[in-house]
Amino acid sequence: MRFSTIKVALIVLSANPLQLKIIRLSSPRTAYHDYRNQGLDYYRSEIFDSESWEWSQGKDILVPPELSVDMFAPAVNANGLVYLKLSNDQVMPLNYSAEETFPRFSLPIPTFEYEDYQYNQLIEYNGKLGFTCLSPKGIDLWIFENRRQVWELKKEVDIAPVKGVTKFLTPVDFIMQTSL
Repeated sequence: MRFSTIKVALIVLSANPLQLKIIRLSSPRTAYHDYRNQGLDYYRSEIFDSESWEWSQGKDILVPPELSVDMFAPAVNANGLVYLKLSNDQVMPLNYSAEETFPRFSLPIPTFEYEDYQYNQLIEYNGKLGFTCLSPKGIDLWIFENRRQVWELKKEVDIAPVKGVTKFLTPVDFIMQTSL
């Protein structure tokens, strides 16, 4: 069976000596596979380890057919996990063996009501999983607390003065510039 690469995550474990892992999620190019009889779709996971210099196949990640990994959202490495944004506004946490570590969870629910909600992105912020989005007040930065598995609003940034100067402002660009 042939597969198409859907998402790639690069994890640098150490810089000197360079040690990394690559996680690749692929989808079958055909709709006919073993899990279809169960009403499920799946992603094949493969892991490259620079220590052994080999690819290994991980466990298949099962999903409902209507659910997909957001191909345009970056994979985020934070808190020792890789986070993937899903098409249903949920997040899938994977360990470095490409296995789900705890149940998928929602993006911050209060943000769903924002007029410009579609301008959002998962980010790494100070070693933690972050989420930025345009809000009625400007830009929100939310941080996911792994221990309690909840989102906390960390920052609200008023961007009205900046809007007069530029038309091309994204939440990620602004948060990264203001956190330096």
